[in-house]
Amino acid sequence: MQGIDIKTVAIFLPFVAAAILGLTYTAYGKLLSNVSVTTYLLVYCIAGIAFAGLVHFISPIKIDFTFLRQGSVVGWVTLAIVSSLIAWTLALVAVRETSAIYTAAGEISYPIFTALFTWLILQSRELTWQTVFGGLLIMAGAFIVITGKLKVGE
Repeated sequence: MQGIDIKTVAIFLPFVAAAILGLTYTAYGKLLSNVSVTTYLLVYCIAGIAFAGLVHFISPIKIDFTFLRQGSVVGWVTLAIVSSLIAWTLALVAVRETSAIYTAAGEISYPIFTALFTWLILQSRELTWQTVFGGLLIMAGAFIVITGKLKVGE
């Protein structure tokens, strides 16, 4: 009997991550009325260090800083960290000031931006008419949800 191919499993991981993020946004909606965004960011980062240590010790995925010898990789790591921290902070502020539902609805428009940046920066050929059309549908849906909120004045 053959084992399950990791690529087959990986196809479904974004859906699992999305479900967990739905739970996360719900928690944000509750906690950010009592905890400042910067305090939460600090506590999360400390927990992230502990989690990375746990993963390092109980799995084959090890902490490895050899990438620091490769200048181009350091640039990509810096871009990924800075851009994700800015985006995450903006999302947390949005949850605090509006709601988890509306923030998540707007944030799900990121696939079209991912396809666009991947095409512009990496010259990826994954930007097909299907990707653009699907991304535009997602953005249109998010726009409908968010403008509906504005009209109701919630």
